[in-house]
Amino acid sequence: MHSYFDQWNSTLEGSMDPIWLNNTLTWIGEHAAAARCAGKPVVLGEYGSTNSTMQMMDYPKIHNMVEQSSVAGDLVWHFVGPGHATSGYDIGANNTGKSCLPNLS
Repeated sequence: MHSYFDQWNSTLEGSMDPIWLNNTLTWIGEHAAAARCAGKPVVLGEYGSTNSTMQMMDYPKIHNMVEQSSVAGDLVWHFVGPGHATSGYDIGANNTGKSCLPNLS
């Protein structure tokens, strides 16, 4: 599964749909249920947003849903280290070396 919230949930340029997170969590749960029914694993293979507030506030909620729904794993797009090129989807250490990772616990 891949999920890029900016493309899925934007109602107006610069404005996010207020129910996007619930829609995303429901989508993950539905895929997890289908995988369980089929007896197959499913991975949230990529997910991301260019909105830094969404990254810091909502990635932990998405990660927790992955753990609670028996999805086999999740991969944030993308982690970067200091000095690496950025795409807007990046989380990690910025050029000052300060950690920008959300708390996923």
